[in-house]
Amino acid sequence: MAAWLDSLGKVTFPDGRVMIGASFRGVPFFVDTMERAGGRRTVTHDFPKRDQSFIEDMGRKTRSFPVDGYVIGPDYLAQRDNLIAALEEAGPGELLHPTYGTRRVICSGGFRVRESIADGGMARFSCEFEETESVPSSPTAVTAAADQVTAGGEQLVADIRARLALRAAVSLPASALASISSTISLAAEAMGAALAPLVAGTQELATLKRAIDNIVLDADALARSPVAVLDDFGAALIAFRSPVLPPKGGVTALLAAYGFAPPARPPATTATRAAEQAAYDLVLGIVRTLLVVEASRMAVADTYDSYDAAVAARDAICGPLDDQAAAADDDTFAALEQLRADLVRALPGEGSDLPRLVSHAPAFTVPSLVLAHRIYGDLSREADLVARNRVQRPGFVAGGAELEVLSDG
Repeated sequence: MAAWLDSLGKVTFPDGRVMIGASFRGVPFFVDTMERAGGRRTVTHDFPKRDQSFIEDMGRKTRSFPVDGYVIGPDYLAQRDNLIAALEEAGPGELLHPTYGTRRVICSGGFRVRESIADGGMARFSCEFEETESVPSSPTAVTAAADQVTAGGEQLVADIRARLALRAAVSLPASALASISSTISLAAEAMGAALAPLVAGTQELATLKRAIDNIVLDADALARSPVAVLDDFGAALIAFRSPVLPPKGGVTALLAAYGFAPPARPPATTATRAAEQAAYDLVLGIVRTLLVVEASRMAVADTYDSYDAAVAARDAICGPLDDQAAAADDDTFAALEQLRADLVRALPGEGSDLPRLVSHAPAFTVPSLVLAHRIYGDLSREADLVARNRVQRPGFVAGGAELEVLSDG
């Protein structure tokens, strides 16, 4: 017997006949011819006035396995029915092919069964199998992590506003509102001082000053209406979103405003002072939550030159988010924790290929252009090298000095 035949799955009958065996979904049958079809999927592009076409390769064709097989023997009818049931069963199944081994296929091309009087005790099958994956790999819709941060922040603010709208106005004597009014004024002034250096246009700067002045002037009235505090501060922040306020500087400015020093927290020594303390905590929480939510939105809208820079921006925001969550009610706590999780997923991002920061010490004093070429092989990176390390004399970068450079990723 030929050596190649020895490698095939086969059955030897008592009369010496050798038949090549196969199976589908564990149902055996015999074959005497084997085929495989394949190739490439292509699209032909024809262009006017050109004699040749461009053929675009769209990937490998699905491999197909046309099989001509049969079942035979005294019980061939039961074998035939079992194989038909296997071929008609939904979904892919395992084909044990005599020459190509085990393949996961589906009988997509259908099958035909032939029986004849002359070939009594036998049923012949013609089947068309195509290879398939075990799990569908079709694309699924996934919300981008950065979009999730933006949407989550907006929903958080909307939910806080809805709950505030159900609360009655703060009913306290004017003397008990001083700490709340002062908190509002100090927060507005801190926000104005932090944002003003980033606003380039004269008109935009005047708009910012007017928004801050209005909050300060209305501080006494706002102290009685937490929902108005949210609306006024929120409107001021929305007015200075990009492109008026650059994301990179905006995050730093908002976190600086977040850290403003409010007046001393009122002690809960009497019922009135306890109510004042609760109103103080509420207003301070509203302002700081708005600032950190807006910082989160700006952070994911920014671009970063290194993995470390993205992580630093994320960590700078996660601390304030944790602080606000610790003091929040149950509903706000859950939303703040979800926003934090979305922010961690967005920065630096799953599968980020941003370069990492590493240390490099040149052996000798060299010009920054030479150093950029040695490290990056790219002279255009010289400006980043100088700025990142605050090099005072680019023509003489000192040998042995530790420098901060970007890795390849």
